[in-house]
Amino acid sequence: MPIYLAEPHKDLVIQRITGTDKVKKHLENLGFITGETITLVNKVDDNVIVKIKGVSLGISRELAKRILV
Repeated sequence: MPIYLAEPHKDLVIQRITGTDKVKKHLENLGFITGETITLVNKVDDNVIVKIKGVSLGISRELAKRILV
């Protein structure tokens, strides 16, 4: 399921990243790598706040749809 559908404050493992090569590379540069643990912190409008590698990041719902957990 996409990360934006996950329950907040639970540790999840990234199973797959979808999208174009450009989108995948962008997410990889932000630290979103298959096998990495991620936590959905909060949903704000059409954006989500996630915590990965000890850092909180805000990403759009469109990018969040590409991160499958």
